[in-house]
Amino acid sequence: MMIKKPRLTMSGKQAFMGLGFISFYLIGLAVFFLPAVVRSIVLCFQENGQNFDMKWVGWANFNYMFRVDPKFARNIVETIGGLLINAVVIILYSIFVCTLLNRELKGRGILRSLLFLPVVMSMGVVEKYMSFTMREGDIMSAVSGTAGSSGLTVDSIASVITSFNISADITGIIVSSIHNIYTVISHSGVQIVIFLAGLQSISKSVYEAARVEGCGPWETYWKITIPMLTPVIAVNVVYTVVDSFVSSNNVIMSKVFSYQTEQFKFGLASAMAWVYFLILIVFVVIIMAVLRKFTYYENA
Repeated sequence: MMIKKPRLTMSGKQAFMGLGFISFYLIGLAVFFLPAVVRSIVLCFQENGQNFDMKWVGWANFNYMFRVDPKFARNIVETIGGLLINAVVIILYSIFVCTLLNRELKGRGILRSLLFLPVVMSMGVVEKYMSFTMREGDIMSAVSGTAGSSGLTVDSIASVITSFNISADITGIIVSSIHNIYTVISHSGVQIVIFLAGLQSISKSVYEAARVEGCGPWETYWKITIPMLTPVIAVNVVYTVVDSFVSSNNVIMSKVFSYQTEQFKFGLASAMAWVYFLILIVFVVIIMAVLRKFTYYENA
């Protein structure tokens, strides 16, 4: 009498297919990524000599960062402060643009493609060249006092803002955002797409019910659209913070690359990168804990 082998259930087949899809990722993770992570952790406690022979130095690299290097701690604080401001500006810009793109406009698809184009352009050499060109143009405009035929400069905008008795801190944030306008635009494409998906997932019946109840567009936007978007806002905030943290334009990342590729201090660069990574993890956990209190889930 032959014994029939038990067949896989539907859930078992789905689990097996899922493992098949991620098998290449798991293999790559085990073969390439994890050994590199372990090697970088070991490098934190080593130092290379003139012949690139590694020797164990214990906590010397961490001691150098926090007790010898006078700029590291200050750079960390300045980087976090700048990234917070940059993240807020990117999120506000993304919400504003996606609200406009969600309306019925002619050529809306082309406009969406154009707004996502800077994301494609902001890669490698193109990003370096474009950001340098924008800075050079801004500097030349500020020096000459003109910016095209309109004569509009960053200094003139700052003067107008100051004339409204706005505090110097807010004025500095606005001026800094204008200086970094290329960075804001080039790093907001993904957020715009995610916000658009969130807007289009809101049921139209909710807006119809609001109109029947007598709510105007302003009340509908702040009492329906924004609360329904809070899960998407939380995702975009975390994505923006992580994207800004690992950007090659910030001071700490530039310092890590300098130690690694120019001064060939692999141990110090690895230690600095791991400290920076741990700070990022703590920062993201704090942000998620704060955002969780303000996030509305429809089915919760």
